[in-house]
Amino acid sequence: MLIVHDPDAPSGDWVHRVVFNIPVTKFKIDEGVVPDIQGRSDFGKATWEGPCPPSGTHHYVFDAYAIDVELSLKKGAKREEVLVAIEGYVIDKAELVGLYEKF
Repeated sequence: MLIVHDPDAPSGDWVHRVVFNIPVTKFKIDEGVVPDIQGRSDFGKATWEGPCPPSGTHHYVFDAYAIDVELSLKKGAKREEVLVAIEGYVIDKAELVGLYEKF
């Protein structure tokens, strides 16, 4: 499972992408490929919306979760719904933070 968010957004922690039910056999997601089931971003879509901060440098946090269950949520589930659904099933979590600034 993957959640990408920007905690520096002017309106608060902004979700850019939610993806879940990624098969354990998938080690790579190729560019342009829609991975598995996408949740709803704070843009109101079940798609990727990339970084575009209005000003300054923003932290883009990529939270990857290893879980031991397939979620029964539908496409478009919100981050909060997904996080509730994985409670008790998280095996491990990794976080990658990237910085982005418009020039």
